[in-house]
Amino acid sequence: MIVQYRMNEPSVASETIDGEVVIINLETGTYFSLTFVASQIWELLGRGMTAKQIVDQIDSKYNSNGVDLTHTVETFIDSLIEEKLIVEAIDSEQSDPELNPISTDGHASTDKLPFTAPVLSKFTDMQELLFLDPIHEVDESGWPNMKEQADGRQADSTRAPEDA
Repeated sequence: MIVQYRMNEPSVASETIDGEVVIINLETGTYFSLTFVASQIWELLGRGMTAKQIVDQIDSKYNSNGVDLTHTVETFIDSLIEEKLIVEAIDSEQSDPELNPISTDGHASTDKLPFTAPVLSKFTDMQELLFLDPIHEVDESGWPNMKEQADGRQADSTRAPEDA
């Protein structure tokens, strides 16, 4: 069975800025940073590529020096799943992935770059601040429609979730 992945929307949002991917898990208030190989894997996952296709892309761009790329990429994907940043895509959700090679950043296509293992950097220092944002207390239709509490009242957006 071929497994593709997708970003765990709407719980997760990401943005790429100057080659760094910043990901926020809106349910936990945790944010993450991906650079270098990790950001490229995120991009390839976003294109709908399988782990095998990603390994092939990474292998074509980087000199792995004997590193088991399959194990390294699969372990990184597992960490994204564990943090609930990606989920398996249902077969009909995604079409065939774009198989365009990843950017060589100005290097000749025959020059392989040194491989560095992908790292998922995790930050929890802004959780409380992110939870103060009333966007966390909206219903499925989104902002500005507040969730109703069990007693029928709308959620109070001025309090942190643990106070509500």
